[in-house]
Amino acid sequence: RPAGIITISSPVFFNGFYNGRLIIHQPATILSGILRHLKPILPMGARPRGTEKLSPWVGYSREVSVEALHSFKLALAEVRRGLRRIAAPYCSIIAANDRTVSAENQIYIHNHIQSREKRAYMFILPPDLSTMHTLLTHIRARERVFRFVESFIRETLEDTGMAGSEGGADRDAGSGGGGQLGRWLRSGPREPDNLVE
Repeated sequence: RPAGIITISSPVFFNGFYNGRLIIHQPATILSGILRHLKPILPMGARPRGTEKLSPWVGYSREVSVEALHSFKLALAEVRRGLRRIAAPYCSIIAANDRTVSAENQIYIHNHIQSREKRAYMFILPPDLSTMHTLLTHIRARERVFRFVESFIRETLEDTGMAGSEGGADRDAGSGGGGQLGRWLRSGPREPDNLVE
């Protein structure tokens, strides 16, 4: 059993009727079952240079496979059914103005898991050209996300008695340096050895 679970900008739905209201956050996914046969690859266009500096991204960025998107959408139903099995301490982080995943997902998850300890961090990012979804690389969000994650990990491991044990929390996690986790997180995103265009 995990000591805790952390999710960042995580979806359990794109569109639908949740928490008492109709949410249409990703209209294109509504037709993904048909669209995958008509146009299996959708071009996304190049990201503006300023966006790349604000929220660096390494991964597929010029096109999206509609088949993969459709499969992902269908799998979310199974994820929703499995939420009731989560009982470990849980921490979720999302930007309220995330353009990829509706912030209602965070509320839905919190209402359906069985964890006794639930932490939610939702904040509004200043408007920019990014999707406000990749919070770990976004220069206006990553530090506060790192601090929240590090705090959750440290306190969860202390509460479970795992702090300082082998494989547990870093011993100097609260010593100003932020511990090994803090140093790793603050070092920023690193370029992978190989990139696929």
